[in-house]
Amino acid sequence: MADISAPLLMPAPDAARLLSISERTLWGLTHPRGPIRAVRLDGRVLYSPASLTAFVSDREANPPPPRKRKPRGVAKAKRTATRKKSTP
Repeated sequence: MADISAPLLMPAPDAARLLSISERTLWGLTHPRGPIRAVRLDGRVLYSPASLTAFVSDREANPPPPRKRKPRGVAKAKRTATRKKSTP
């Protein structure tokens, strides 16, 4: 028999808290934008603990590649090079 005390589905705030991420990040990771499956029920988006656990296990086994970042100061140098110099 199933454990009645454990929820089958949880709302987004609880799921985000469980993963230690923001709700906005969770929305970005939710299918179809991302790998986490959600259940839509009566206009609510709910997550199963099993799908959250599967996501974490998959990320542990296959971490995403590191994001490429621009070197610091590049954007500032580009802005100053395009500004017109004012003549007194």
